[in-house]
Amino acid sequence: KDFIKSVAILEGFNADEFYFVALKESGLNRWAIGDNGDSKGIWQINVIHKLSDKCRFDILCSTKFAVNLWKQSPTNWTCFNELRGYVKTNNCGFKKIVVEGANWASDDK
Repeated sequence: KDFIKSVAILEGFNADEFYFVALKESGLNRWAIGDNGDSKGIWQINVIHKLSDKCRFDILCSTKFAVNLWKQSPTNWTCFNELRGYVKTNNCGFKKIVVEGANWASDDK
């Protein structure tokens, strides 16, 4: 958690959003596999990005890649889109709440 938020702050990202996306994509499980095996690692980086499994499962390597993707567009992640309310699905388990005038999310639990 601290590592992800620290990277976000260094990059000028919203640290909570960056962290929440990783949390909801993989449960912060570096060995997570989703999308029928196409998405892997803490950031659930899809095979279309042609990144090696070694990198996708490595927290440092995959976070560096995630930073570059985030800079291009954080909408690369379904959970970011859901967090921001861009999509109406509930695939990531966010419960919409309002904090300081912005849409945020918390666990449904």
